[in-house]
Formats: sequence, structure tokens, C-alpha cells
Amino acid sequence: MIFRKEIIAILALTSLSLVGCSSSSNSNSDGGVVGAQFNGNWAQACEVEGDPANANAEYSTITGSLNGSSATYVTTYYEDMNCTVPVEDEQVVTITASLVYPGGTTTTALGEATHVDITTTGIRYDGVEPSAEERAQLEAAGFFDTEYDLILELNNQLYFGDYTANFAGRTPETRPIEIEANPLFMRQ
Repeated sequence: MIFRKEIIAILALTSLSLVGCSSSSNSNSDGGVVGAQFNGNWAQACEVEGDPANANAEYSTITGSLNGSSATYVTTYYEDMNCTVPVEDEQVVTITASLVYPGGTTTTALGEATHVDITTTGIRYDGVEPSAEERAQLEAAGFFDTEYDLILELNNQLYFGDYTANFAGRTPETRPIEIEANPLFMRQ
């Protein structure tokens, strides 16, 4: 149950899509709170998980809430391409994370992206936390490790770092240097 491809995708989204503040670097030169522009509710439309030609393909929607130094993302899985028939087994996955802005930006093809460090703090399947054994497996797989990312809002769309390079985001030095071409979320 734990290592479904979709859970790994959620980890990637979590690590690519969360923002926050630290008490040591929580304001910019204009006196505003760093990352405040990302606060709010975000959503991803119905998307296929895997090959849509596969009879076992699942579909999902993701809603997220970013608020200062924390974020919550809820992924719901569906059997149909219109995301109207929930999957009976493990249909809702909720991930929480802590967020820190270490300061800094990176110039990308779409604009100045803000640096953000994300640490997943919790996961629930249909409202139930994983067993101690499942949590240990997640910890061993790096699910709760801090990810070092980029975030950019453009026209009410949220973009994140391009993680196509090996080990991108595992250390501050390997933070992505470019933004994904497609936005992950739309502001709600």
C-alpha cells in the first residue's frame, strides 16, 4: 500500500509545492512576509495516474492549502477520467509539511523563483496514519527528508522546480535551477 507510484508522485508534489517562513528570514526588503504571495488554496484538475490506455489507470485531483510555515495537500483517487467515481481502496491521501524560506531566489525562464525548503511531517490514508512498520518504510525511503526547491506564482498558477536531474533537491547545493514548464496548481 505505501509504495504506490501515486504516493511517490505526491511526495514529488509536496516537495515541489510548499512554501513557508522562518523567524530568522521572514520578511523582504519591502517589509512584506516572504512567501505570503503563495498562501491560499490551490488545486490540480483531474489527471491520469499512469498510462491512460491501461485498464487499471487511476485518476486523481489534488487540493492544497498553503499558510505561512505549513501546507496540507489532499489527493483523491478516481476510477474514471472525469474524476467522479472514487477508488474504493485508499481513495484519499493527506500530506502535511513544514515550510521554510532560507532566503534567495533563482532566475528561471519564467521569472524569479523563490527558494523554499519543505519537510513532509505527516501522511494519512483515508484519515488513518500509517502503521509503525509503514512509517519506518517511508522514513527509510526518504519520504520525510527535507527537499530543497523553487516556487513561482505567475498568473494565478503555481510552478515548481524541475526535478529531472538526478538527486535534484536533496541538498541546498542541488536545488533545482529551472522551473517545470507546466504549472502544477491553479489558485482557487
